[in-house]
Amino acid sequence: MTDPDPLQTIRKPALTLPTGYAPFSRTPTFDAHNLPPGLRDSHRTTHGVWAEIVMERGRLRYEWLDGSSRQWMLEAGEIGVIPTELEHRVEPLSDDLRFHLQLYRAPQAAQGDAAADDASPWETLDLRPLPPPVRHAKVFAAFDALSPGQALLLINDHDPSPLRGQFSVLRRHRYLWLPQSVGSERWSVYLYRREGREAPSLGETLKVDHQRLDQLLEASAAQLDRGDSHQPWLEDLTWGLKRHIRLEESLLFPAFIAAGGPRPPTEVMAMEHRQIEEDLERMRVAPTNADEALVALRRLLEQHNFKEEGVLYPVMARLLDERRAELTEALLTA
Repeated sequence: MTDPDPLQTIRKPALTLPTGYAPFSRTPTFDAHNLPPGLRDSHRTTHGVWAEIVMERGRLRYEWLDGSSRQWMLEAGEIGVIPTELEHRVEPLSDDLRFHLQLYRAPQAAQGDAAADDASPWETLDLRPLPPPVRHAKVFAAFDALSPGQALLLINDHDPSPLRGQFSVLRRHRYLWLPQSVGSERWSVYLYRREGREAPSLGETLKVDHQRLDQLLEASAAQLDRGDSHQPWLEDLTWGLKRHIRLEESLLFPAFIAAGGPRPPTEVMAMEHRQIEEDLERMRVAPTNADEALVALRRLLEQHNFKEEGVLYPVMARLLDERRAELTEALLTA
């Protein structure tokens, strides 16, 4: 079916995409019978991604879960607009339902230019040149200057775990601590500031890690474009993706299946993990062709992350709610 003409289509709500945003991915067509459970539950798009519900046939309820109680009934030929990171859900209203999702983001070229102008994708605090007695105070001051949703990259010359102990007491629930690299001379941590009203959920922690890895991917692409071998982003990306895969496959997927979750979605994700590892290996053995592997990796991660965040993680969070604190702690420290 041909997508509706956006100039003649009813948009609910009547929002336009951010300037410069372009389509980058399209889901399969869903109907009332194959609609993933995660789309019926509360979920959101990843950071920086907008989406459109493109109605092909039938009727669908589209509801915002931001406290506004706003909802719309979508019919064939209409489009539901999903702003980035907005909690929402959908519900079939007819047996003949058919729709797909079109995903949008800022052009990669613009992201690459931004990364090229700034050696780091985040504000960075390198503690190594500082005297040890002042380091922790510097970190807390830099963290407190962040707004929720912003992050700080800490670089240290030893394991900064004692600092995390202080954060767990003094900034409880207001941060996510995601290791980015481990080494004899360079330990780095992605320190993310959150609202802090309650403990972080599994889904939030995993999505923020996706966001971090996406930013590392763009920084790595810019690094390759400049021919810059001094920046650590490609190495951090490789280490981070392998860590994320290991935690999902050794910790989360077995817990999900043991709690009664279906095995097939985790098997699909594991197959895609092998493809991710193959792309990483291509970059390692043939660095001169790493840019081609990065293009393939970006395309794969876009689809992979959408399926995990929109389908698997909501179901996983519901089934593993009683173990939320234990599993989230493992994600932040393993």
